[in-house]
Amino acid sequence: MSFTLSLRAVRYVQSYNDALCMWNAASAQRPSGTGDRKIPGHNRPTTGITMRGDGAIEFIYHRTSVVTYKPDGTCILDLRWTSRSTAHFANRFCPSVVSPMNEGEIIQYEHMYYTHRGLVTVHPDRTISGTAPITRRVLNRKRAKETLLSVGFKDFAAYYKTLFSVWGPALHGQFYAGRMEDTVECIRDPERWDEVVRARTLKPRGFLADLRGRLYRHYGCYDEIEEDSAPSYQLLRKWMRGQ
Repeated sequence: MSFTLSLRAVRYVQSYNDALCMWNAASAQRPSGTGDRKIPGHNRPTTGITMRGDGAIEFIYHRTSVVTYKPDGTCILDLRWTSRSTAHFANRFCPSVVSPMNEGEIIQYEHMYYTHRGLVTVHPDRTISGTAPITRRVLNRKRAKETLLSVGFKDFAAYYKTLFSVWGPALHGQFYAGRMEDTVECIRDPERWDEVVRARTLKPRGFLADLRGRLYRHYGCYDEIEEDSAPSYQLLRKWMRGQ
């Protein structure tokens, strides 16, 4: 059995003292002007390290101070530019208690996942600030059931499934994209059901699920709940997409 270590996952800096040591070990100014010195072990022209007049040390990526360590032990992450490369760069030089995820729009802190306002501060006591609450949608099942009953969706769904089973793959196309007010009027009138089926999809379940979701949104069947964090990355991504 063999093991390999990827240096892409190595955290080079954990504190201001680590940043100061890296600054002292850095080579002379580079001609590109990205930072005052080259980051030891990083020869890319898009990266650099510099020291401000107040003693703060900045790790620079594409002329942006992505990670800044202050003499009091505070670390500031600038994640306003969301990209995979920026998040990867921040991960290599920020304290291990926080991890920018994916393109940097989500951070992990103590096994929980947060969104942020662009600037995330890691304080000397390893607490963080700069996170932002996320609003997630929760389906009000009682309101949703009443909505489907009021528009007669159950009868229309039975008609559509029967039609699909008879015609098979000939029923394909796009989801219905008409105005919701017109759609509701067609669903309530069995004589006009064919107008809704005019634009359809290969799988009846997909078409009906899309139509059901549009009805829920149109009639306000979702409640909004504000959360500070999520227990998993995938769940937070779903909340951000409004799912």
